[in-house]
Amino acid sequence: TIEEGVEVFEYLIERFNQKLNLTGKKVKKNEYIEGKVLNMARNEEILPLEVVKGNFYIKFARERIYRLNRRISNCTICVVFNPNKCINSSIIVKEGGVI
Repeated sequence: TIEEGVEVFEYLIERFNQKLNLTGKKVKKNEYIEGKVLNMARNEEILPLEVVKGNFYIKFARERIYRLNRRISNCTICVVFNPNKCINSSIIVKEGGVI
């Protein structure tokens, strides 16, 4: 979500593309690669990621009902790879709500 993070991610995409070229694998049309890039960075120990935060656009009920498309992010998602290691046990995690 900051300039340095975007630069690091661009570097990881370059490494991902190099790996694709070496293996001859292709990215599927309209496939999102962010998860694959981050998993590669972790699995190949390029970057010791534990928590990743990103800004995304998600269609909520209003956008779906009125068929609105936007590009501006409307939420922040935080991915924790090992919650038992990274989240203090005194924090209560709740799931719920209408999307």
